[in-house]
Amino acid sequence: MIRRVRGWHQELLFSHQYVVAGGRQANSFVPMRTLKSLGWCCLAGMLCVQAVKAQPALLQGDSLQRYVRRYMDSMRVPGLAVAVVHDGTVKLVEGFGWCRQGGVERVTGTTLFPIASVTKTFTGIALARAEAAGQLQLQDKVTRWVPAFRPAWEPYASELTVADVLSHRGGWKIFQGDLLNTESNLTEEELVSRLSYVQPVYALRTRFGYSNMGFLLAGQALQAATGRSWQQYVQDSVLAPAGLQQTFASLPPAGRYSTATGHLRQGADLVVSPPSIEQPRAYGGMLSSAADLASWLQLLLDSGRQGSRQVIPAAAVQKTWWSHTIIGKQMAADRRLYFKTYGLGTEIWQYGQHEVIQHGGAGSGILTCVAMVPAQRLGVVVLSNADGHALHELLKWQLLDALLGKEAPDYCEQWLARQRQRRHTANAVAPAASIPATTEPAPALVGRYYSPAYGEAEVQQQTADTWLLKLAHHPGVTGQLRYLGGHRFECRYSHPMFGKVVLPATVQGGQVRGFDLTVDPFVEDGVYRFERR
Repeated sequence: MIRRVRGWHQELLFSHQYVVAGGRQANSFVPMRTLKSLGWCCLAGMLCVQAVKAQPALLQGDSLQRYVRRYMDSMRVPGLAVAVVHDGTVKLVEGFGWCRQGGVERVTGTTLFPIASVTKTFTGIALARAEAAGQLQLQDKVTRWVPAFRPAWEPYASELTVADVLSHRGGWKIFQGDLLNTESNLTEEELVSRLSYVQPVYALRTRFGYSNMGFLLAGQALQAATGRSWQQYVQDSVLAPAGLQQTFASLPPAGRYSTATGHLRQGADLVVSPPSIEQPRAYGGMLSSAADLASWLQLLLDSGRQGSRQVIPAAAVQKTWWSHTIIGKQMAADRRLYFKTYGLGTEIWQYGQHEVIQHGGAGSGILTCVAMVPAQRLGVVVLSNADGHALHELLKWQLLDALLGKEAPDYCEQWLARQRQRRHTANAVAPAASIPATTEPAPALVGRYYSPAYGEAEVQQQTADTWLLKLAHHPGVTGQLRYLGGHRFECRYSHPMFGKVVLPATVQGGQVRGFDLTVDPFVEDGVYRFERR
């Protein structure tokens, strides 16, 4: 699913606080052994012809292979896979590094990566295809297909449409409700029920608010309209017709495919991401390879055709690329602001004279992106198995600019220089004082608590001065609590993605009556109010 990306999202490419951010023609796929021996030199030659003046640092006396490997080392990315489509033909599929840090299995163009919210591009196509087949209308009210969604607020209850949730204009703020769907054991039906308690922040259709839970509603609407689950519909009506055999809307059998493992930043260390309990859903979680995603972009760039065969209706492809919601202006790798909107599972940039259709994905230890320039029949795929870096986005823009003939510096080197300057400035500032230990007695905390939006939580005594927080719907995540004084508790979550936060409490008669639960903004920056049972 899409996430904020810790460490670089505030500065790298985006002025906002979020990241948002394919089929093969018959017999046109180039064998991997040929790509490995010829792909990079062919691409480099193509780039030199188009942009030798624009890309001297990247292409004169350096190869793209060395370029990628150098910055993988600099940004500490264990594995990366890249694909390029140009003039409607797959020009490059290549893997770099390792599936797991310290492992022996190398990344190739067919290595599976969790693609996080790049999944949304498939969901948008699936809903547009269902509309083309007459199974539903994108302007249908969500509650027509998902009656279990019963928000108490108008006009959301009666007016929210499928197109609204597919274009992030449903009124929720960015990532609102994502604690509920991140590493939780809630079923889709239970998530829908919980979402009824998550009050939208914005008026309907007035602002962009990236919502994974909105896409969950879209997946539920697709299931009700077609009689098939989102997973089955995507498999039968999108992946199978497109011939994508390395792309999965459900978890593939364990051990049968080479799969990249995610890596999280934990202080100065890079640690393996804990195994996820999440299943792929309409908002994220699919797995794919660079080779398959190149084929997917190839198909989309040919208006849904695969040779002479129309795999996806052309009108369905185009509809997902129509602007539905204004996002505003956002910064690309060249540090300039560009106008950006959102379609149906796609982000649309007016990048100078070019329209760029793209989407990114950020999950637990995974960063991915795909981008297309339809007028040039150009596409780029970058998949990585670490978080907290910028290489996937920088390399995407570097390749796009080179292939578009745009004058551009070495974006990775510029980014690293800014990071060095930032560290230098930070080191010159006195470190913030740590929170001193309190002598104030802690209020009674042990007990059971309840939040209408979340459900049950329990606090148990762990040691004389620490407590253990257990969340009913997150069996793999606990929080260690320490009293800070002033009715505040520090909470260190066991899962690195959930981080360390401070939980304010309400105290009465020496006993905690309730507390405000938060997690790292990477997951969600919302607040869940828990009251003692």
